[in-house]
Amino acid sequence: MALTSTTTLDIINGIQTIIFNNPSQIDQIQFSSSSVTFSATSGYNLVKSDMILFGQYMTVFYNLLVINFPGQINNLISLPVSNFDISQTFQGVTHINFTETSQGNSVIGINYVPVGQSGSISSRSSITITLQEFFQFYIFLTQYINQVRLN
Repeated sequence: MALTSTTTLDIINGIQTIIFNNPSQIDQIQFSSSSVTFSATSGYNLVKSDMILFGQYMTVFYNLLVINFPGQINNLISLPVSNFDISQTFQGVTHINFTETSQGNSVIGINYVPVGQSGSISSRSSITITLQEFFQFYIFLTQYINQVRLN
């Protein structure tokens, strides 16, 4: 089953949500009140083509934020203590990893194994980050998905 997503928009209340399904719901990200909440997830696995789809769906979500909430772009604040990391490790086979933490809390962890043509998104608790952090997340995710695409 291929990864699918549904994006909903509530302009009146200022909420935009993306839900990922494979085939049932596996993840959800929601923009509201100038912040973005990554819902809790038990983690999930994606084949390479679904990893690339995940990146494309995030591009749609990002573009819709910019189009639907242009005033929010001008209200960005400085980044809190955030860490973004893209790395390649070797543990018997090559792993390409992407992690983001916000104030020490996990936002996302992705581990892609080229030889297996699949990756996994780590489990996490629900976490809310600033819109500025989300924009940085999107930039790094785009670079990461490009590495997945090339491997």
